[in-house]
Order: sequence, then structure tokens, then C-alpha cells
Amino acid sequence: MATVRERDGGRFGYDVREPPLSPADERALDRVRDRFSAVRHRRPLTRVGVVERAERGFEPKYATAIDRLVDASAAARRRIDYHALREFRLLGELTPVALDDRIEVADVGDDRELVVHTETFAPLETGIDADADYVERVAAERLAQYAVEFAGIPVEVVVYRVDTPLAARTLGLVTGALDAGGDADAVFETLRIEVGRLYSEQRALRSSMQPYIAVGWAAAVLVAGVVAVVNTQVVDAARLAEIAAASEAVTEPEGVYPELERFRLYVVTQATVLASGWFAGTAARGRYAALLHSGVLVACCYVVFTVGGLV
Repeated sequence: MATVRERDGGRFGYDVREPPLSPADERALDRVRDRFSAVRHRRPLTRVGVVERAERGFEPKYATAIDRLVDASAAARRRIDYHALREFRLLGELTPVALDDRIEVADVGDDRELVVHTETFAPLETGIDADADYVERVAAERLAQYAVEFAGIPVEVVVYRVDTPLAARTLGLVTGALDAGGDADAVFETLRIEVGRLYSEQRALRSSMQPYIAVGWAAAVLVAGVVAVVNTQVVDAARLAEIAAASEAVTEPEGVYPELERFRLYVVTQATVLASGWFAGTAARGRYAALLHSGVLVACCYVVFTVGGLV
């Protein structure tokens, strides 16, 4: 059962409650775990796949094995079957999210946790870490499903979109391994492990780049502030004359053009701000984020200098 609750700050939380297990149910589930712990399990690739597999339940050979291991009432057996299916054939703790047909979009773009969108509420915070196993499968979308004949055997093909930067790399890993003649089950299991490792590395790298983002913004603000002070306190004909008189230097007042000097300093400032924003954005996510950061900083610099009459 899923519940949407309003949290502080106008945010919404998405909470799920799964069928509870009694101590006897837990012991029965432990026996099932011991029986299937050595079995290799292939998980669904999308939420649609999770729903279809949940509707089918266990294959007959697995259901027969569970019958021999579990002696419980019908209600307890349904609870045990759900948890066993969730743990071995579906997506673990993400299974309730994948089974909820009210969810229209699941997003792994957030750095903190998985968020979902329903028709009524969006976004909903799930409390599930963005690095949790199978998060990318909850966010994946099935585009097509069909079968092709290979050596007289129908082979099921599923086309789906992951919408993560790892998609292209994943495709390369799959095609390379299959072209080399690898066993399909071994290939996809190895692929799952490798993609999880790469995804975790990418998250760790992104977290380590946060200080560089702060450095880029701090540099831009510092340069803009220094130039603003110079424009107001130094680049002025009267002020320059006072400085020259105090230092007993010989100057030509008509040779000083404050407006031109202000414009030159403004151009230098914008160039520095642009570079700082590009640095911060590249450290954040890449060239598109670099365009965003540099554009925001350049626009802010323009507004400040224009409103303040510094250019």
C-alpha cells in the first residue's frame, strides 16, 4: 500500500507498506532463501517487466520447490510468495514503486534520492538512495517488445530507454560481449554488475567535484566585486586627480577616459565570469551544465553592472 504525505516546506513524501511477516513467516522465508541463494536470477529491465513478472508469479519448478519448503495458511503463503518474488525475481526494495500503476515517471537525476511523479503529485520523495540497486530499471521505459527467429528458436527482444549517461556505454558492453560469443545469461549478469559499478563511480566522482563548483562561483563573485569597487572608487576623473595630487605625480586629466576604462574592465570581468561559470558547470555535469552556469553568471553580472551604472 502506498501513501502520499505532505512534508515540511511544501514537499511530498511517497511511503509504502508491504505485507508484514510473522516470526513463523520469517522462518519459512529463510528456508526459501537458503534454497534459492545459489540460483542466478535475472531481474526485469523496466517497470512494465516487473508488473508482468509479478502477475505470472514463480515458474512451476520454483513454485513446486516452495510448496515443499513452506507449510502455511493461504494468507501467510501469499505474504511469503510476495516477499520471495520481490527478493529473488523482482527489484527488491524498489518492487512496490515499480508495481504502482499511479506512477507516471521515476527520476534518477536527483543526487540524493529517487523521486517519482504521479498524475496528482510531483515530485514525490521516496527516501530511496539514488545509488540503490536497480534504480535505473525503475526509471527505464519499455519502447517495444517482439520476438525474432534465430536458428528456428524464437528470441524475445525488448527495446527500452534508460535515460542515463550510461546507456550508450551499456549498449557497447552488451554488443561487444555477445559478438565475442559469450553466454547470454553470463553476459547480462556481468553487465548488471559492471553497470552498477560504473554508476557508483560516476556518483562518487560527481560528489567529489562539488568543491570545484563552489570555487568557480566564488571566483566569479570575487572578480565582479573587485571590479565594481575599482569602477566606483578609482576610475573617476576627480578621484584620479586626487590620487595624482597626493602622490605628487604629473598627470594629464584630458588623457583619462573613465567611461572607456569602465567598459574595458567590464569586458574583462565578463570574460572572467564566463570562464568561471564554464569551469563550475563542467565540474558539475558537463558542457550543458557549463552553458547554464556561465549563462547565469554572465546575466547576473550584466544586470549588476547595468543597474549600478558601472558600464
